Amino acid sequence: MVFRFLTILSITVILGACTLLDAAGGNSSTANTADNAAPAAETAQKAEPAETATTEETDAVSEFTETPDGVAGSYLASRAALQDANFTRSAEFLQQALDKDPTNQSLIERVCLLYIMSGQVEKSLPLAQIWQTNKKNSLLPSLVLFLQNVKTGKLADAEIQLKAMEDAKLNKLTLPLLRAWMNAAEGKTDAAIDVLKPLFPSETAGGIILLHAALISEYANNYNAAMDFYTQAASRFTVMPLRLSMSMGNLYERLVEPAKAKELYDAFTKRSPNNYIFDAAYARLEKGGVAPANIRTSTDGIAQVLFDIATSFEGQAGSEMAIVYAQLSNYMQPDFEFNQLLMAELFEAFEQFDESAAIHAKLMGNPAFYWSAGLRLARDYDKMGQQAKSVEILEKMRKAQPKRVEAVTMLGDLYRNRKDYAAAIEAYSEAIENSEPVGKTDWPLFYARGTAFERAGLWTQAEKDLQQSLELSPEQPYVMNYLAYSWVERGERLDEALGLLEKAVALAPGDAFIIDSLGWALYRMGKYNDAEKILQKAVEARPYDPQLIDHYGDALWRLDRAEQARIQWNRALSFEPDAELKKSIDGKLEKGLKQQSMQEPKDSPAPAPASKPDNTDLLN
Repeated sequence: MVFRFLTILSITVILGACTLLDAAGGNSSTANTADNAAPAAETAQKAEPAETATTEETDAVSEFTETPDGVAGSYLASRAALQDANFTRSAEFLQQALDKDPTNQSLIERVCLLYIMSGQVEKSLPLAQIWQTNKKNSLLPSLVLFLQNVKTGKLADAEIQLKAMEDAKLNKLTLPLLRAWMNAAEGKTDAAIDVLKPLFPSETAGGIILLHAALISEYANNYNAAMDFYTQAASRFTVMPLRLSMSMGNLYERLVEPAKAKELYDAFTKRSPNNYIFDAAYARLEKGGVAPANIRTSTDGIAQVLFDIATSFEGQAGSEMAIVYAQLSNYMQPDFEFNQLLMAELFEAFEQFDESAAIHAKLMGNPAFYWSAGLRLARDYDKMGQQAKSVEILEKMRKAQPKRVEAVTMLGDLYRNRKDYAAAIEAYSEAIENSEPVGKTDWPLFYARGTAFERAGLWTQAEKDLQQSLELSPEQPYVMNYLAYSWVERGERLDEALGLLEKAVALAPGDAFIIDSLGWALYRMGKYNDAEKILQKAVEARPYDPQLIDHYGDALWRLDRAEQARIQWNRALSFEPDAELKKSIDGKLEKGLKQQSMQEPKDSPAPAPASKPDNTDLLN
């Protein structure tokens, strides 16, 4: 993964980003729902390497080359580490540069920021003090020093830093929340609520503000007021978010109203039947246990403010800012599970799977998060190439909860990816059996098992499963693609296959693989002119895929455009195709294409995984 180094570390960008915090919490009517947001680690767009250095980068490199010997080398080593999102190593190298040039203000700011991003907030504190001394009204050092003073109980000093943030014109959402929690820490509950009241009507942030009003009231042991604020917060969302459901239900439990708590938990579980976040709460209700407090200290409250700021950046171009605020939240409350989940997702987005694995392993010790964290930990190990550890975790979960389908489904995906199709089929079959009676949401299981059957050479069973998947959910373009492509490859039901592929393209018009399948169907039917046009579109949509380029070259050859075909085949080779495709292309470059045979072998389209870590965004 490559990051734009100076874009991330530009203090102008970092401080300017603070003005974006008005959006924290999103639109209360639609954002932060528990069911409609995909985890950021699965959806975030990765930054591409810059083609050329920006003016800012050029100026910065010039600055470093004019400093004492060795500084430029440490800077470049830091930059290389940051390109891999290794914030700890990046901080180490840049600290070496700072040691050789200790008065360099730009280095002071960058090292301070890197220490925060790597979770070494204590190391950032002396640099934050120097930064603030040298540059009055700087927001980030004021915030860090404010947090240190609150955490250590130095509220008078914290008040000074809060005033510095006011002078620096910290935005109209973050500042009131911090001010409110400062008032709460000083025992001024009414004043804390008064600070927040003007923001209650906000359409974009009202729900989050009311949630904090409830937490402040709980902290002051004013439970009736807290429940009133929770109820108002809930009214701002079309679907009750998990965090609000958990906090509100928790308070109902402590108010000895277990039926109301259970009603909240049941509502969430009904929406997300494959999520087991409330198992621990159900067990506690059954035994008459006592729920833990939602908020223990004002430090915990400020940690939740920082978490809310971090989530406002997640999944955007500001993901680097998300890790800054998530790390600051972790500094204030290391055991805040929602922030731990956010940090793990951010590390996954940065492809730092060892970091996310460590967090998920820790979360498995919490009964409420055990199941989701276990699935995500197995995914992390798989991403790191440690499939044996993934299998070990999933097998343990499979045995512990044999009627739950998520672990065994993910096992099926792992086995299929390792081309152990017999084991994959067994796992998917177990998941299907445990899902009886099957419904619309079970279509991925039949799709996945169908692809495993097809790869294993068991076409009759594969065709049945793929058709069953479409019966359960008729508008799935990837299932249509796999089934229709398989028919084309077998020379069967070509007209029906063509119709399915046209429908799939209409449902997923930007998907290069589905476009390619349609073009290839036309090719196999001998409609080379039509095929060439469609296959060209597929290559334009995904210009670096050797399989798609190879198909396009084949169509060009059939149209007696041999030289253009050879150009495309050579292009395909330049993108490192697998051994089988390379051998096929080498043969065509040497001898050209023979007369088409309907049994001409081609790869099947790659299937999507049947499993996800869970079907709920736990951060909301």
